[in-house]
Amino acid sequence: SNVPGVGKNLQDHTFVDVWSPPLRNQNISMPNPVLGGWGAVAIEENGEHYYVLTIDEMNGVKAIRIFVETFHYKSRGTVKLRDKHPLSDPLIDPHYLSNTYDEKKLVATVKLGRSFFSTKVMSSLTESVLMEMSPGYNMTDDQQILEWAKTKASTDYHPSSTCKMGKNFKNDPMIVVDKRLRVRNTKHLRIADASIIPTLISGNPNQITMIIGFK
Repeated sequence: SNVPGVGKNLQDHTFVDVWSPPLRNQNISMPNPVLGGWGAVAIEENGEHYYVLTIDEMNGVKAIRIFVETFHYKSRGTVKLRDKHPLSDPLIDPHYLSNTYDEKKLVATVKLGRSFFSTKVMSSLTESVLMEMSPGYNMTDDQQILEWAKTKASTDYHPSSTCKMGKNFKNDPMIVVDKRLRVRNTKHLRIADASIIPTLISGNPNQITMIIGFK
């Protein structure tokens, strides 16, 4: 049975780390990890960006590392079969940053994260902003930031949406499962995982995926 939406619509979150100037107090102890980081967690009010501020070391120098994550890209990737053998690795193409909108969004996320280094509180904890460790104070041009971010950005391992759910099979040929998670053109087959999420949420899809499974 042909279900053309299977493997399409792949969505994910990416992150990149930006580093403050060195901490004024290099003798500070490393706190215990909380939520994967050390310190504050912030989500931009529209749910487009996510930041975790941590104390970490780069080349033996302690600084504030900001985990900068971008949500709601417009790029869509694919997952395809490599061959007819079920144990073969699939062909995964996330198609990251495949349009200008996504490129601008990534740059905006990085710039907002770096702006924390100029705040009164952050400045009191770190050396001069001229000493920003990464990407570096002199990197101010958007194209420079984009090229830097492309070399540093990584997946946050939130792949989803390759078997998207929808209300009516007739209205959208790319819908794979209906609201009861039944697969198009099949009997007695359902999908209950992150692949059914039509549009990736702001944040980790782990919780919503568990709810899908429980339901």
